[in-house]
Amino acid sequence: MTERQKERRVPAIFRLVRDIGAIALLCFLGFIAVETERPTAGDTETSDESYPARRLGLLPQLNDPKTTDDKQPGGRGRSLVHVFSPFHDPSPSPFSPLNHEQWGALVSAQQAQDAYASYRLSLQTEAAALFDSVIVVCAVVESDIDEIRDTLSPYCDHIIVLPRSTGTEYPGLKSLPFLQDIVNAGVAVMGLEQEEDYYLMLTNSDICLMKNFYVELEQMMTRKKTKSISLNRKLIRMQLIKLPTSMNDESFEYKDGAAKDLIHQAEDLVGRRKFKKHPGYDCFVFHTSILKMINFGDQFVGYPAWAESTDLALRIMDPSYQQITSRQSKHGTYHFGDERRWKPQYYNKSLVFDYSFWKDYSLGELEFIAWCPIVNFAPINPHNLQNVINCGKWFHTSDVSLVPSFVNAGYEEIYIKNWRRPKWLTLDAQGIAWRTPSPSKKREWIETYHGL
Repeated sequence: MTERQKERRVPAIFRLVRDIGAIALLCFLGFIAVETERPTAGDTETSDESYPARRLGLLPQLNDPKTTDDKQPGGRGRSLVHVFSPFHDPSPSPFSPLNHEQWGALVSAQQAQDAYASYRLSLQTEAAALFDSVIVVCAVVESDIDEIRDTLSPYCDHIIVLPRSTGTEYPGLKSLPFLQDIVNAGVAVMGLEQEEDYYLMLTNSDICLMKNFYVELEQMMTRKKTKSISLNRKLIRMQLIKLPTSMNDESFEYKDGAAKDLIHQAEDLVGRRKFKKHPGYDCFVFHTSILKMINFGDQFVGYPAWAESTDLALRIMDPSYQQITSRQSKHGTYHFGDERRWKPQYYNKSLVFDYSFWKDYSLGELEFIAWCPIVNFAPINPHNLQNVINCGKWFHTSDVSLVPSFVNAGYEEIYIKNWRRPKWLTLDAQGIAWRTPSPSKKREWIETYHGL
């Protein structure tokens, strides 16, 4: 057992008291509800029935929260809440029950958290810091928690079980977390009342952080005076990494040490600028004032197009929003390898795609594809298709207001004022497009593949 683990062990009675307090906090916050249409494959008509998200399940707080400031209710202060959703990887791996990318993400977040704490202590005045602390929250689908709980506990300040997954909501799809539920996990830790003042950061579960990432993030957001920001990751080529093929020891300590070695190799490569740039989005940071403006509907992570649609929504709703490219950050984030298997060009060129699964959806459901502005090609698997449909519902406007579903009540005027801000954005009664095929082209996909 590492010294860090020993420090984080808490007597059972204190864990019990902390759990009761966490449950009381959730009861105070109430249900964090997301109204959304619930699609059912094969229906002949779309349904207007809405349903509330179930209450978040909060596991025992396995670690001591690093929230020592008492400027805000609950003693939390203006924290940066970093939330992501690790998952169980059943494939054979020396880093089981995760994989090397996820284990690297956990280790790197812990190291960056420690580096920020040291930086915070070195400041001459508290006014110089944008964040009072960094809190790491791991949001896990229920079907995975038993397999990875013990692995996560040394790294995560809070572990929260998500109320649903794509596996529970869409029979036949594998279990992936909904973006709104991941956000709700961070909100459950901090709250989203009018007076709350903190930042929420979302990353994919396989995104690693440079050691000084949180420090650099604070400095960038302060310098640019932005309330929301996204960072493109750096790509570390696996040919440059010595990845263990087996473990001589199956203990946590050994795997933790192996992950730290991977992180050390990656940091050295980034320091020598031995990385490739990447155009995608997998790290977003929002201030609560922005988070209150939007909801994320039923988009889920793991497949397009949640990240690109989030980027577009922020470009509209927050004039201060900044996108930081891979080479614009000295430290930033990185990923081992570049696997974009969801893109057709990454498949065997001779492979003929089977689009017959499109028939499992009603024409009413498929019509929402025309309202997803960032889809570039006809989805080639059920997960991608479902997420594009959900993206379309997120951007769909009512016949009355022309304000899309992602805008929360009370913030419609901000959307109306700013919706033309992104270049090449077109919107009409038939759909929406942003540097992508027109709504009429997307309807040709529906006519072609639904009619097979």
